[in-house]
Amino acid sequence: MEERTKTLARMGADPVLQELTVQLLSTDYKNNLIQIDSYSSMYDFFYEKNQESDWKNYRIVSSEGFVLGSGEVHLQGHLSTVAKQSPELFQQVLNGESIFVSPTTDPHNTGDKSEQIEAQSDTNHSDLSVFFAAPIRNKSGGVLGVLVKRLSLQGQLSRIMQAGRIGQSGESYLINDQALLLTHSRFQSQLYDLGLLNQQQRHLHIRNPGGNLLDNYQPQTAQAQWPLTFMAEDMIDIAQKVKQASGTSTVNIANINTKGYADYRGVEVFGAWKWEPYLGLGVVTEVDVSEALNGYYSMRMSLLIITGITLLMTVAALQLALSLGNRATKVMQKVQDELEQRVNDRTQALEVSETKIRAIIENAQDAIVVVDEHSIVSVWNQSAVDIFGFTADEMIGQRIEKVIPERFHDEELGVERVLTSGSILLFGGGAIELSWQHKDGYEVAIEMSLSRFEINNLILFSASIRDMTERRQSEKALVFAEEKNRLLLSSVGQGLFG
Repeated sequence: MEERTKTLARMGADPVLQELTVQLLSTDYKNNLIQIDSYSSMYDFFYEKNQESDWKNYRIVSSEGFVLGSGEVHLQGHLSTVAKQSPELFQQVLNGESIFVSPTTDPHNTGDKSEQIEAQSDTNHSDLSVFFAAPIRNKSGGVLGVLVKRLSLQGQLSRIMQAGRIGQSGESYLINDQALLLTHSRFQSQLYDLGLLNQQQRHLHIRNPGGNLLDNYQPQTAQAQWPLTFMAEDMIDIAQKVKQASGTSTVNIANINTKGYADYRGVEVFGAWKWEPYLGLGVVTEVDVSEALNGYYSMRMSLLIITGITLLMTVAALQLALSLGNRATKVMQKVQDELEQRVNDRTQALEVSETKIRAIIENAQDAIVVVDEHSIVSVWNQSAVDIFGFTADEMIGQRIEKVIPERFHDEELGVERVLTSGSILLFGGGAIELSWQHKDGYEVAIEMSLSRFEINNLILFSASIRDMTERRQSEKALVFAEEKNRLLLSSVGQGLFG
């Protein structure tokens, strides 16, 4: 609705429409005299330029409320429906606002001849209509007149409402604050067969006949004397409360009936309804009690929940379809499904990759230790457990100083230097030999290769550590053996030549 109002406001500021309005104001429009070239200009503007197939639903209205020009020539010179039925809203347009006008009265019941003429057009094929209106401005920003667009409630809106139903007997429809059925009933043919609708009365007030007309019940009073249905009475009450409340544009009041009430055919139904303040219309969803409780009484609450959800979906679909249309909805749903599938596939792939990486780290012969720039351990594999005695649960989340002898904490090759240095010696320049501390207190000789990397702006350090204890013992044994042999050879030499 808002998008249509904005579109009409943009058209009202078009210089071509401004010039056309000035031409029409100079004609004898009150006597229904319009020049052929002006009619042709209207056609060019609304049809060819704007590609509007429903160009006949546009009206150019004077500030006095009279139709200056329309695709339906018989409206020329008559008082506009908007100006007649909603003078306060019409004045808002003259003050520079763009508005939406909901149907508030049955145009067939009016006694004004000029309004009947436009009503006959605006209710073609039993149609009721809503209107959008925007000011037509001159070059200086003043208001020349009003641009009005009619939208039939019996077209796209009726199709949307008929789609928003459940079961074989459910239906959804729009009503106004006078309990007048605005969209086509799903049971339209039944209503004509029952005599509730005819050529003279083509719009139905939501009244309770007092019994099920489908079971040949014969009311004892005239249709106009029937009381409103339970839903209709409550909807009117809601509409009145909304109008009396402050900030009506943000007030939404809805109700649901789980006990059953008679609809306009006298059939017992469950229903949910909501008043939309911005539209000035009520949205109703109903389903026959007999179907809702057919053999599965335990499903009653589930069906009522579905009814409520259908109501909300219908309201959402109504607003969305007016701006984007059904095709856009399908495209968006398809894109969403494809995106969700891609996300699921990518998530599974990442999980498999993470599992493989963890398996490689856990089965590595060297100890793999990863810490952040604050020396907090995030990875501690099984080889690290074997070398230092601390389990992963004991080390992950702790500072690495836990396995570094205290005497090294403040030295040149201490923890902070190791983690913040960018020297070739520590990063990519080969391994260094250090002594770290076992859980049991003794020191372990290690050889460490250190690398630095970033993930999502988080600086991490990965250390590959190898236990050098056996190697150092072997080196000491080799040195001892070489020294022993040297001393032996030295003593032998002194014995031979001394």
